[in-house]
Amino acid sequence: MLGSESRDDTLWYCLEAKKSNFGSDSSSFDELLNAAAINYYRNIEVVSNSLNKLLSQGKKIALHGACNGFNNILFLSGVKNNGNLLIFDGDETKAGTYLPACSAPIHFSGDALYKTADKVFIAA
Repeated sequence: MLGSESRDDTLWYCLEAKKSNFGSDSSSFDELLNAAAINYYRNIEVVSNSLNKLLSQGKKIALHGACNGFNNILFLSGVKNNGNLLIFDGDETKAGTYLPACSAPIHFSGDALYKTADKVFIAA
């Protein structure tokens, strides 16, 4: 990584290509895909458990970044209708719309409601 910058609600990275350490061996690639799948599942499990635990404790949770990633996590974790779940995004045009997996409306990140959250999860 040569550098990074945060601009316009987006992280930008400048990367330099390097030769792959995995070569062209298909078994190495299969192992890599299997490891990626296992880690992806573990990450979803950790976030799901955290969300469900905090919501069961009555904590107000803000999800920042109304994106497909959060939509997938909400669907896979079974979190759908909870008044303590708040969804925010830096794109004002998303305000008042919904992620398909959740009935909570999306709020603009500048909304004062953001400051009422006990915990914030970021996926932007």
